[in-house]
Amino acid sequence: MPMNIIAIGAHPDDIEIGCAGALRRHVAQGDVVKMVILTSGEKGGASAKTREAEQMKSASALGVTDVVLLRYPDTNIPHDASPSDKLDKIVREFRPTRAYIPFWREIHQDHRRTSELALVASRNLPQILMYEGPSTAPQFEADFWIDIAEHIDTKLTALSMYVSQGEKDILKLDAIRSLNHFRGYQARTTYAEAFDIFRFVE
Repeated sequence: MPMNIIAIGAHPDDIEIGCAGALRRHVAQGDVVKMVILTSGEKGGASAKTREAEQMKSASALGVTDVVLLRYPDTNIPHDASPSDKLDKIVREFRPTRAYIPFWREIHQDHRRTSELALVASRNLPQILMYEGPSTAPQFEADFWIDIAEHIDTKLTALSMYVSQGEKDILKLDAIRSLNHFRGYQARTTYAEAFDIFRFVE
């Protein structure tokens, strides 16, 4: 039976770095995938319009058509009730089985805030997996792996849509491929994505 899957990120490209392979695998299995991005990443060297267009192209490369752009200020996600209320409503109406969210300890303030908000919104879900990225703190503990050997090329294609970010160290495709290769080595496959489990009930 198809699952509803939600992935939540702070900026365009965050979700793809952490779990694009898993999302592509879900799509290939017939699951319904929704991506939610809290900011447009307009402080990342390109306009909000450019970043959002790249986000949509990247999602399309993964086969994801349901993308929600909340457009909160980059580096300044509000600490009032607004983002929490919006995420609560999205999760309540979509009724996902699994959420992919940022790890709770991140260097970037938007990632930390997004993790906090996403965890609250996902609090009643049976499966919550936290993904890693270039600003994830060393406390990240890989204790769940998803085999993405069949989807690594699609993941890298999706990430290549972020042309405006192509020169940044955080989006070095060879480094991302190497990380997923290492995670695959841990999981006894070729390529994998690793997650820190908050909750996993089948």
